[in-house]
Order: sequence, then C-alpha cells, then structure tokens
Amino acid sequence: MINIQVYEFFEDRNQSPYAIRPYFFTFTLQTIKPMLTVSLHCIRISAPHGLYPQEHLIGNSFEIDVDVCMPVTAGAPLPFVDYVMLRDTVAQIFEQEGQLLETFVQQIHTALKTNIPNSDKIKVVVRKLNPPMAGFVQYAQVCYEG
Repeated sequence: MINIQVYEFFEDRNQSPYAIRPYFFTFTLQTIKPMLTVSLHCIRISAPHGLYPQEHLIGNSFEIDVDVCMPVTAGAPLPFVDYVMLRDTVAQIFEQEGQLLETFVQQIHTALKTNIPNSDKIKVVVRKLNPPMAGFVQYAQVCYEG
C-alpha cells in the first residue's frame, strides 16, 4: 500500500499570500498473476437465425471468436484447452433455434464456463456478417466476457 500526500497552493483573499489544501491518496499495488490465453477466432457458421422472417429462409453467416484465460501455476505444466471442444460447443449452440446475437453469445459463454470451470475469464464475440439492412454494414457484433 502506498500513501501519497499532495498539497495544492492556491490564492485565497482571506489568507495572504497563498493557502495550502492537502489531498491524501492511497494506492494498493496488485501483482499480475500469470495467465494463458487460448483463442479460437473466425469460427464460421451458416445458420437460419435472425430477427426477421427472411433470415430464417435465406440464413445468415456468422463469425465467432472465443478467448479462454486460464490460470498458470509456476513450475507446473501449462493448462490444456481443447480447440475441438471450443468449436463443437459453438456449433452445438448454433444448432438450436434463436434470433438474437445476445442470446447466442450468452449461451456459448455459459456452456464454455460449464465445460472449463477452472478458467479465469472467457470472452465470446458473435458477429453476423452482412446483416440485412439498408446500406453496407460489414457485420453486427455482440461481445460478452466474464
């Protein structure tokens, strides 16, 4: 813990020539614990999901990124995260019916947290490529991490 005291000198008509105002700050330094991040990015899936009826007929292309942060213990082997399990989990969620990107991102995150309970953090990004709307939009994206 670090304590810092700072003084501000300012002009005050009631005091001559300057007044002093003290400020106190306390900081706690934390050590950064080592982590291993395993990522699987640009998982491509085509599925008939979306809010609008035409999306259920035509379908959409989705792109999913998954980052899994695992704690590392000094002197121990690095933890293992199965890429195939990550991809299969994403694919299984997209086989279910759904409309909103928010629903898919939350379901993927929940399933991965269940499959990898010792992870410190999991980040999931779901993109709908070329969403059906006026003008050119490359993608709509929702990100969830925790």
